Amino acid sequence: MGGGAGNNAAYGDSSAQFMRMGPGDDTLSGGGGNDTIASTTGNDLLSGDDGDDLVHGGDDNDTVIGGAGNDTVGGGTGDDYVFGGTGDDMLFGEEGDDWVIGGDGRDILSGGAGNDLLFGEGGNDTVFGGDGNDVAFGQEGDDILSLEAGNDIADGGDGSDTLFGGDGNDTLFGGAGADLLSLDAGNDIADGGAGNDTLLGGAGNDTIFGGAGADLIDGGEGNDVIFLIDGADTVWGGAGSDLFALGTGGGGSVVMDFTAGTDRLALTDSSISLADVIASARVVGGSTVLDLRPGSSVTIHGQTGDVARWFS
Repeated sequence: MGGGAGNNAAYGDSSAQFMRMGPGDDTLSGGGGNDTIASTTGNDLLSGDDGDDLVHGGDDNDTVIGGAGNDTVGGGTGDDYVFGGTGDDMLFGEEGDDWVIGGDGRDILSGGAGNDLLFGEGGNDTVFGGDGNDVAFGQEGDDILSLEAGNDIADGGDGSDTLFGGDGNDTLFGGAGADLLSLDAGNDIADGGAGNDTLLGGAGNDTIFGGAGADLIDGGEGNDVIFLIDGADTVWGGAGSDLFALGTGGGGSVVMDFTAGTDRLALTDSSISLADVIASARVVGGSTVLDLRPGSSVTIHGQTGDVARWFS
């Protein structure tokens, strides 16, 4: 089924359809069956409806919907709205500043070029930001979010998610669940959120928050700032001159590789007395234990000496 120039509309039935229209702002609906739907130029509305469909926008700003079934949906060039619907879909924003929304099911989303906004929604989704400054949300399920190029933001949402930073200065939020956050190049920010998370800094000067839970944190390369303010965390600063920021909620945490004269400690809570913390210092098994408040202490593993010099 095809059409020429102009604003056309076509609606399929329960059989498999091939639909392609020419220039103009077209509306195409596949109906039931495994359909192939494409457009050329114009701001088009394309919907696969039921069935396992292939739906692809063309030039300009299109709205492209997979519908029910396991669909493959592409936006084409332009600033597009790409929605998978129900089913296990493959969704591609391609060029332009796109919205890519997975819907229910185990979906694969790719923003492509441009500054894209991606939502995994229900299911265990895999999300690739692509080029540009992207914002990605895993939402429900155990999701994988990979940011690639640009200064990106990713939020895993519910579930045990895996988030990868890319080139640029990225911001990662793990959300609820036992998440893995891995930073790459750039000066990045990572917040594990609730759950027992693993946070890995990369190259660059990173800022890392473990969040609630017993987290494993490695700052990696660069001069990092690591906050131990909520939960009993085990922390390595890695290479560089790192700052470990201590709060009353970080009791039970252990700093594994503190180097006096290179790394520093700081207090984040004004209710904590620096003089009292220094006075509380005691050596236990070759490590220094500091009391932040009654019943809440931090251990500086393998270090003893003039504790006052450790604080910035």
